[in-house]
Amino acid sequence: MSEDRRHAVYLLVQDTTSAAQYPAPTRLPGLDPGCGYRLGAPAPNGMPSAMDLPLTAAQRAIAEGRLHMAGALLMSQIGIVMPNLWPQSAVVLECRAL
Repeated sequence: MSEDRRHAVYLLVQDTTSAAQYPAPTRLPGLDPGCGYRLGAPAPNGMPSAMDLPLTAAQRAIAEGRLHMAGALLMSQIGIVMPNLWPQSAVVLECRAL
């Protein structure tokens, strides 16, 4: 997280296999609630999925770096729903203020 909260990088890790088809929303703490953010999952990992399910429209938008959301929503219970990942894998998620 940058000091001015305009840029943040999160590492989302899946340690074990999930029994849930869709995981609970992921909250992104520390953002500026009054600011809008563009989310992206920079290469090389992008947005992998362990399930044979297609990515949702929001997950595709994150993978392509074009999802925009308010900081207040990203930090709340709404958060974002990430795909289930393969065990012992991770996704880098980047947030940049608009």
